[in-house]
Amino acid sequence: MTRSWAVLKRLLVGEPFASGRGSSLVLSKRYAIPLLAVNPISSIAYAPEQVFLVLGVAGTAAYALSPWTGLAVAAVMVAVIASYRYTVQAYPGGGGDYRVVTANFGPGAGRLAAAALVLDYILTVAVSTAAAVAAVDALVPGLRPWREWLAAAAIALLAAFNLRGLRVSGRVAAAVTVAFVAGVAAIVLTGLVRLAAGRT
Repeated sequence: MTRSWAVLKRLLVGEPFASGRGSSLVLSKRYAIPLLAVNPISSIAYAPEQVFLVLGVAGTAAYALSPWTGLAVAAVMVAVIASYRYTVQAYPGGGGDYRVVTANFGPGAGRLAAAALVLDYILTVAVSTAAAVAAVDALVPGLRPWREWLAAAAIALLAAFNLRGLRVSGRVAAAVTVAFVAGVAAIVLTGLVRLAAGRT
């Protein structure tokens, strides 16, 4: 039983390594930047749709407010980027939310920040997965009866990649980020070409 569990654990999370090897597993910028970009990109993927749904409740005339909503979101993103830059400068050796808050406000506040971060990630995974499954359902209506199973499989796949460590998750995140940015660029370019041709 012990050997079977060890084999299963190795398949799920990869080869074990000593804690002293942690510094050798640091990601390069090539993979670290896409890994950091996953969270805002997941928000970009479903946020515009949700903004339009909420504005639609007030009536189609409320769609005129969508540019201002976009500017507000952009302002929030600028604030987030500025805070990231400040954190990197203040903690060049690495500083997550728990470390930064603990150093400045004490261990109690640090634990509260860590708990909030865990809840944030849970909600992000839930909303992102639901939005992804809804998009697949719209593309392939025949999969509608399997929506819950698709969502569970997607979450299990995300967990498996993350459990295998930063290197594996960084490489996967890089591929997903590049594909997403290329897709968005293609959509924007297609829209501009259609506008230039007088088509909507």
